[in-house]
Amino acid sequence: MVGIAVAALGIAGWIGLGAPLADWREDALAGRATALEDLREMHARAAALKADHAALSRTDALPLMWRADQMGEATAQIQATLSKAASDGGVSLRSISPNPARDMDLAQAAGFNLELEATLDQLAAFLSTIEHHAPALLVEQAMLRRLVPTAGQAPQPLLFARIEIAAPVMLTGEDRP
Repeated sequence: MVGIAVAALGIAGWIGLGAPLADWREDALAGRATALEDLREMHARAAALKADHAALSRTDALPLMWRADQMGEATAQIQATLSKAASDGGVSLRSISPNPARDMDLAQAAGFNLELEATLDQLAAFLSTIEHHAPALLVEQAMLRRLVPTAGQAPQPLLFARIEIAAPVMLTGEDRP
């Protein structure tokens, strides 16, 4: 009888304490394995990002970045390029104003606000020129509205556009961060 009571007490103890502890241990080990796998993935991503950064930092691998000694020089180059693209496309550039430089993932960015008037075809050609330009010109935001038609009906409506552009810049001179 005492043996049965001891056995029953042992089984009750196992059910009350041992089984939950074993389950907790298994859950903790599974969580640890998941955390280790996540850590391995993060290390792999970090290594890939370091390799990408190193590749983009080489001077021969930067066809998409504007290069200048100072941010002012880069701003002037980009502004001249935007003005020429607008002029070549028949776009009436009302204003172009630089925004303060800011950091992108791998470079600094020179920003610009453009205000312009153009027909739909002229605007599409201008945006295509910007999109395919090397070094890169990135349209971050655009607001378009149709202007009030004039007395002579044009084949296409005249549009007013406000466009925000960013250009990645690699500084090689004294402004270098």
